Amino acid sequence: MSATVFGGAPATAVRWAYGRPALVPGVPPEVGTDELILQGGQLVAYTRTPDGANEAARVRALAALAAPTAGAANGADAGGAHAHPSTQERGTPAIGPWILAAGLSLLLVVVLAARQHPHEEQ
Repeated sequence: MSATVFGGAPATAVRWAYGRPALVPGVPPEVGTDELILQGGQLVAYTRTPDGANEAARVRALAALAAPTAGAANGADAGGAHAHPSTQERGTPAIGPWILAAGLSLLLVVVLAARQHPHEEQ
């Protein structure tokens, strides 16, 4: 804890190192510094500052993990024998069956509603 000035008024700064475990194997954990500013017993600011060197190492590790995946997306996996299906070669699905299904569903709702509420004759 240390005395500081925030917004022109006296305040107390509290700093500590934080660390979050890595969620992806091969990627370093996230580390940095958290800081709270307290003024009159109230929390007025919170800042999380990641360690720059650690963030650069995390980016490099993620890029290295993604590099083999990029090759697989282009048609060659780790074994090189199986090509993945291309989403660019697929056509647009026909809309006719969807319209038919929606129409039949609407008809079913109308029929069920009519059966539950018969018209009263006066």
